[in-house]
Amino acid sequence: MILIARDYPWAREQLQGALGSKTEASELELLMDYPETLEESRIPALSQGLHTAMAGFPKAEHPELWAWLQHQLGRALLASLSLDRSRNIEEAIEAFSAALSIRSREGTPEAWAESVTLRAEAFRTRWKGEPTQNVQMAIESLRIALETREKLGDPNPWAETAHYLGLALSQSEGRREEHLEAVDLLEHVVDLRQEKAHPLELADSLRALAKAHLKLASHAASHAETAIQLFDQSREITPPDRFPLEWARTTSSLAHAFFRRAEGDEMVNTKTSLALYERAVERLSPDEAPLDRAMNRLQSGLVRYLSPAENLDAAVTDFESCLGILNPELHARDWGRATHYLALAYQYRESESPESDIELSIEAHERFLAAPPQEDFDLDLLITSRMCLGGLYLMRKVSDEETNCRRGIELLEELLDLEPKPEIHTQATLLLAQAYRLASWLNPEDRLQSAVQVLERALDLQAPEVSPERWAQLSEALAKALCESEQGENLEKLQRAALIWHQTMGVWNRIGVRERRDLAASSYGSIQERVILLYQQRLEISPSAQLAVGYAQAILESTRGNHETNLTQAAEWCKKIIDAGPQNSSPLHWAKAQRLLGQALIRRNGFENDSIYAQAIQCFNKSLEALKPSDQPVEWAKSMLELANAYHEHGQPAELDKALSIYRQLESTLDENENGSYPPDLLAEVLSDWTTACLKHPDSLAHVEVAIEKGERAKLLLEPRRVSSSLRWAIHQNNLAVAYLTRRAGDMAENVERVITALRLAQEELTESWVPNLWAKIEQDLGEALLLRLRGNRDENIQRAIDCFDNAARTFQQSDEPTAIFSKFKSFGDKAVAHLLLNPESKEGSRQAALALGQAFDLPFKVTPDQLASVSGLIVRIIERAVGFKAGSFLEAEQILLRSLNKVQAERISPTDPQLMMERFAQAFSKHFVNQRLKEYRQHDAPYLRIQRDPEVAPQLIWNAEELRAERESEYK
Repeated sequence: MILIARDYPWAREQLQGALGSKTEASELELLMDYPETLEESRIPALSQGLHTAMAGFPKAEHPELWAWLQHQLGRALLASLSLDRSRNIEEAIEAFSAALSIRSREGTPEAWAESVTLRAEAFRTRWKGEPTQNVQMAIESLRIALETREKLGDPNPWAETAHYLGLALSQSEGRREEHLEAVDLLEHVVDLRQEKAHPLELADSLRALAKAHLKLASHAASHAETAIQLFDQSREITPPDRFPLEWARTTSSLAHAFFRRAEGDEMVNTKTSLALYERAVERLSPDEAPLDRAMNRLQSGLVRYLSPAENLDAAVTDFESCLGILNPELHARDWGRATHYLALAYQYRESESPESDIELSIEAHERFLAAPPQEDFDLDLLITSRMCLGGLYLMRKVSDEETNCRRGIELLEELLDLEPKPEIHTQATLLLAQAYRLASWLNPEDRLQSAVQVLERALDLQAPEVSPERWAQLSEALAKALCESEQGENLEKLQRAALIWHQTMGVWNRIGVRERRDLAASSYGSIQERVILLYQQRLEISPSAQLAVGYAQAILESTRGNHETNLTQAAEWCKKIIDAGPQNSSPLHWAKAQRLLGQALIRRNGFENDSIYAQAIQCFNKSLEALKPSDQPVEWAKSMLELANAYHEHGQPAELDKALSIYRQLESTLDENENGSYPPDLLAEVLSDWTTACLKHPDSLAHVEVAIEKGERAKLLLEPRRVSSSLRWAIHQNNLAVAYLTRRAGDMAENVERVITALRLAQEELTESWVPNLWAKIEQDLGEALLLRLRGNRDENIQRAIDCFDNAARTFQQSDEPTAIFSKFKSFGDKAVAHLLLNPESKEGSRQAALALGQAFDLPFKVTPDQLASVSGLIVRIIERAVGFKAGSFLEAEQILLRSLNKVQAERISPTDPQLMMERFAQAFSKHFVNQRLKEYRQHDAPYLRIQRDPEVAPQLIWNAEELRAERESEYK
């Protein structure tokens, strides 16, 4: 500066003229050294004076001095608080860049680092451009500057750069590691500045550290509390009477912290936040800090808008006050935010003239969408505003309906061409479909067809696995449009609508939206009724085998009316077609009728009546006789699958072998699906049913590897449709878990992990309110798997298992189904075993739990042998752990086991089933009295393994055990 005053009087005169002719040389020197101390009104003059002075300045002779002048100009512009701040920041970036064209990291490292630091801060606070890119550019520059200043060794310049880097890192969106880095940096800066820095610098760093903590509040609520404390410390250093601007800025930040706060009463936090905003604006001078006032009002308005209990009239006042200061050219992004939310506040506020508010909202949205420069606005807000405006035109009552509808369609079609985010795309599609249905200049069918087409296009882009809710919303709208199309007389469209409603019902179940699930179920039932009615009407006019088959199938699938009556009617119509013969009804429809009749017979009578079951099998076989895989591949495969499933569900060993053979044949045929004759869902269904059949086989251990192989393949095929077929997915995952739990091959720890994974995948598609007993069974199975788990923390696994058993018991408690009642008792026993694993010293409580489990044998309904076996095994484990291996204790358990075996025999369950009980008995005997006490009977060391290898030896083992027991009793006496 001395050089300018001495050697370049012309330049000095330009600066003095800019700052006032009376400015003394000493004052001029001070202002040039500390340009940020200038009054706001003199900054434009200084800027102009520097520009003029430097226009004739000999840059080549004194490059460093020229760079210094550019740097000082940048400092003055960066400190500006005027409404032209956006323009000033752009000029500051240019000035710092000009200085950096002379300064270098190698030649003048400190001067270079200072210019880099302040230019980075200008990018961080920039109003133009993409904020994320600006912040990222600032972070990259500040890291280099910080490294340079660290090498120079002066702590104060290092603290300045670290301060700005901490601010930039905390401003980075969604990057937790950078927010944590910001906290570490700023804590170091605060430590340095607490010793000898100016109070304003310390307060500024405390505020920056608080903002960094606030960014982490979404990960832990404690960060918001820390931020509030730091903001308070900063305010204490800058009292409002001495530092009104700094105090007001910190108070505004504190208001935002209370709004973000998770702890405490939400309403109280909101009220505190709004009160702090009001106190801050009182200290912000309209002339000295107009932008701070505007941003304060914008934030206050957003708090009021986002808080349900707040009055939107006050939000409107805040936004209007903000817009009285900002303008779209200089403050595009924040002007756009204020205008957008003002439009929304108009739309949603409660007033006596809603139509007038709609007009005000439309006007605000139109103003936002028409204001230049559009490239500086927030793109997401522009897109959202366009969608909102399209919806408002559909609601508008002013002007004629056609004009409004056309404008709405125009806006929404333009929006979809912009390829917005999925959630906006979904809402815009729904609005556009509604707009097409309101298009009065089109005939009704064209309106609905346009709506169907736009919804179908949206569904092609929307995967149900990515966002089940959006997919279900679009599907519901499509189903409604299909139902209305052609006045609901198109059977194909109605049947498609029914399928869509059924799928959406599963999706709403999955995400737990009961109201929408019930709506979908009701709509599904209503459409089924309409389909049935249409079939009846058409059959009365022109009966045909095709219509009769469709009618029978519709009745068979109906969820309305009496189930027995529906099945009876379906069977009667199938018999009419069958009686007419394939020559009169066509072989294809005759074969379909045979298959449907077989289904109706099984659904109506189950497998209790052998003669009815035989009739159903005969129907499936006759259906197959009339079908050729080459001519009717899909129908042939469906009949084959029904036959296999009938064999499988009947459950006799020989028939299970037949089912497995059919599944094998179907897989081979469907794998050769070169011309796309078979839908992929069919193979998934075959493989899934095959898995279940393998597990149901008496020799399930021999088939478990096949069950796993087919189950894993079915899982891959079901995965893309797991959301829309959530119940089948959950059942399949549960069966796959059973397969891994049964498995003897492979690593046991890995098998258990796969069990847990499968059960958790099943849970993802279920809610307790939808299928409570299945949900509870999966919880119970998951608990058992956690007890067996070898990985992870043992006690944590056991505790999680206890939670699962509690959940299962609570849900089973609400059901009066026999299986659920029995499973409830089993959950009690599972929980008792888990507690014993945690605390082996607990005896009496577990003994009582075992006795309570004994109630399961006195239930007034038939219980399956495997249920009895599972509970019996639990009782043995509980008594063993509760009392030890004393003979008397085991005799008590043995009596319970014999009671269960007697129950199986008394209820005349199939002769092969008692082997399960005998196996359990022999296992218990082997474990307790051969391995633990009676080592002299080593020849009986592995009866359980012998049973696995040859189940027929089980009865002999049991009776041999009885003889040993008699000897043992006398020995222990």
